[in-house]
Amino acid sequence: MITDFKQAYGLQQMPAVTVTNRCERTSYNRITNTVCISPAMISGLVRLGDGALVFVVAHELGHHLQNSIPQIVGPMPSRTQRELQADCLAGILLSRNAQLRMSDQDVQEALTAAQRLGDNTYDHFNHHGSGEMRMLAVRSGIRYGRLGQRDNYFPLFCGLQAGGTKNRLGS
Repeated sequence: MITDFKQAYGLQQMPAVTVTNRCERTSYNRITNTVCISPAMISGLVRLGDGALVFVVAHELGHHLQNSIPQIVGPMPSRTQRELQADCLAGILLSRNAQLRMSDQDVQEALTAAQRLGDNTYDHFNHHGSGEMRMLAVRSGIRYGRLGQRDNYFPLFCGLQAGGTKNRLGS
């Protein structure tokens, strides 16, 4: 899933990432390069469908990319922007993974999960963005990954500005 990013940023190696469900909460641990999807999260997501579960895994892998390729993140003034960028990166990862083959239904399930996992606690340090913002970020990443087209939200959510150092992913 992350081959495009390795090639685009000229990386010979990227730290391997482990995915597990042996945890209390869903998160990415940058020290151990571990994506953990809690059993409670898994049981809630499977009710929405496979696309919802792979979206959350891809979101956490987006954090792995942010941690492994500093040029992707650059200066971001808020944690919310990092979270929305992870959503956009998730969309790119999901749409560019030839082995995954996301159907239209899977895409809809991913978008539904992004919307439902949004929050309106704007003043909380761990704010991930509203449901609408998260859905738009994922959709923008999927569109870019599938069609190579940047929509109006792409620079805002993905932070991969046209012509800048963070713009190495080719169309």
